[in-house]
Amino acid sequence: MIHLDEKDELAEAPQSMATSEAADHAPEPAPAVEDLDEVEELDLELENAESEDEIEIQTEDEDFSGKAPELLYSWLKTHLDDALIWQNRRAYTPLKLRVNELFDEDRQAKLRAFMTLDDAEESEFVFEPADILKELRKLSKQFGEALNRIRKQTENDLNANLLAKKDLLDEMRHVISDESDVEKAIQRFRNLLKRWKEIGSIPGREADVVYNNYRHFNKMFYDFLKINQELSQMDIQKVQLLREEIIQQAERLAEEPSINTSLQRLQTLRKDWREAGYLPDDLDQAMFERFKAACDALYARRDAYHKEQDEIRAGNLQAKTKLLDQVKSLASQNYSSLTEWKKAEEQFQVQDTEWRKIGPVPRAQSNAIWAEFLEAKKQFFKHRNRIYKEQQARYAEGLKAKMALIEEAEALKDSTQWKETVEKIKALQQRWKASPPVDRKRSDALWNRFRAACDAFFEAKKGWFDGQSDREQANLQQKQAVISELEQSTPETEADAQTLLSELQKKWEAIGYVPMSEKKNLETAWDTAVAALRQRLGIDPERQSKMAYKEKLEAMDDKKLLDERRFLGSKAKQIQDEIIQIENSLERFINAKGNESFLRPHRLRMERLRIDLEGIESRRQQLKVVVKQRGLN
Repeated sequence: MIHLDEKDELAEAPQSMATSEAADHAPEPAPAVEDLDEVEELDLELENAESEDEIEIQTEDEDFSGKAPELLYSWLKTHLDDALIWQNRRAYTPLKLRVNELFDEDRQAKLRAFMTLDDAEESEFVFEPADILKELRKLSKQFGEALNRIRKQTENDLNANLLAKKDLLDEMRHVISDESDVEKAIQRFRNLLKRWKEIGSIPGREADVVYNNYRHFNKMFYDFLKINQELSQMDIQKVQLLREEIIQQAERLAEEPSINTSLQRLQTLRKDWREAGYLPDDLDQAMFERFKAACDALYARRDAYHKEQDEIRAGNLQAKTKLLDQVKSLASQNYSSLTEWKKAEEQFQVQDTEWRKIGPVPRAQSNAIWAEFLEAKKQFFKHRNRIYKEQQARYAEGLKAKMALIEEAEALKDSTQWKETVEKIKALQQRWKASPPVDRKRSDALWNRFRAACDAFFEAKKGWFDGQSDREQANLQQKQAVISELEQSTPETEADAQTLLSELQKKWEAIGYVPMSEKKNLETAWDTAVAALRQRLGIDPERQSKMAYKEKLEAMDDKKLLDERRFLGSKAKQIQDEIIQIENSLERFINAKGNESFLRPHRLRMERLRIDLEGIESRRQQLKVVVKQRGLN
């Protein structure tokens, strides 16, 4: 039988003890992973639980920060029993956090490896977690589901125990008030006490009232038993021996190395003390003081442990604050290239590893500093995404520019305007060098296509000039044949001669280049043959010249015709400028005596220039007619 009425059992114990059994059984909300720091050590507050059936003893915190996946897997495999799950229920949130961190670390490592491959793009990366991480997530989910199930069952059990103990209190009341047979009353009451001990914990919200009633009925029953002093004395001795054993066990807890194990054992001893039975006040007080001293010694040891842990956590906070400032500094930089960012990432990885090696920080700062670290980490990796998008935009611009250059080069590759096209292709090559880059996957293909177009032109040019001598010799023979045909012709009328000359002139112009050493002789032979033909027909030289020039114009293509117009215009201006210069010079000496010998050659030169200018103007008029006939501007 139980009586701990004296000073409400341990009322003088430190006031930081848990006051509600509900704290041991109520479901605990699981904070979001991203809002947590590493696992914080749980309170071991036990002293002030004077009216609870059981005192919450929390196991020492599991520190999962920085642990390898194999160690987490091993821990989970050995903690899937319901009893161990409930005992380690506070480890679930830091465990889940560490599993998520391992997934993120694995993804970042595989992404970095992927980006080192040729032609790799981040948008094409597909993350496949390691097998050990898949198993970890499965086991952690199993742990969490079991924990929720146990919490619900525990709550139901607590409520059922409460109803059962209230029923026993009613029965105790009836034994005291209704039973007249002392022996039978003792037997019934002892049976009720046995049943009471067999019932488990109850909700903390009802604990004080229930245990006060329990002690009250114990007191009433022993008052009832005073009529049988001998029987009462035997029970008192039995209770005294039982409490002595409890005191000795409490004193031996000072030798237990583990504080948590000591506090867990003390919980059982406190419950046994409450239910040990009744003692007279003087004896009860003396034994209570010894038991309380043993409890206080254990609480003092616990407080010293907490103080030591607080100092360690304060040091950890300083170390993490310093690291946080470094990470924030990296996150605040404005990186201009992926290479620059990757160099900074090497520093970040060192700092991230160092962060994980540092232990827990004080609870008051834990969530805040962890949130700041995650935000800085998030901002740092945003730079990579920004650079990647900017890079993709530059690649798109480069692709567009290079495709335009390729199309221009391919349009020129078959050109036979060698000199002009060489300059154009050189300009294209310079523009290619100045154009924005493209991604590695497309770079080689685009360059090979552009280079192939350029090479095709230069190969064709080389082939053309390699065979130029043979072609010129063949052209020479063809033009000599045209001259022979002209020399042997016998047109009867001027019209027939003009038709023949027009046809032969077109043939002549279409043949192409001849060796430079033969060009002048060949043209002289042609002009001589044409002049001879016209002379046989009685055409005067001036008219012959105009007819020859007209035939030449008609044989030209449009481009050569426009080139001829530009040449004549330039030549006319050049002659006009020289005439004006000579006239200005002559004006200074026109009235001077004895200068006739000086002036005569200049006047002759000016006359020849005017004759040349008239000839050019005549040709320009002829050219104007042909240009108009062809509809050229």
